[in-house]
Amino acid sequence: EFHLPSEREIEEERTRAPDMAALQVRVQEVLRVLVNFGERRQEGKSRIDYMERLTEDLAIQYGYVPFLIELFLQLFPPAEA
Repeated sequence: EFHLPSEREIEEERTRAPDMAALQVRVQEVLRVLVNFGERRQEGKSRIDYMERLTEDLAIQYGYVPFLIELFLQLFPPAEA
């Protein structure tokens, strides 16, 4: 079962070079949760939490500013963006 990283884990990630393979896996897991959010979400986490994590991870992965990723996610479903 996938769990979003804690704030502490995210802060630790920011202190080192991104692990692109781990980032890709997390993006895929977040997308998998978003497709069936009601059944797969982590207790206490909202869709907004997942969308924010997806936005930040995609921005790192593709080197885009988060604003541009947000626009893509508004125009297309997350699995297609």
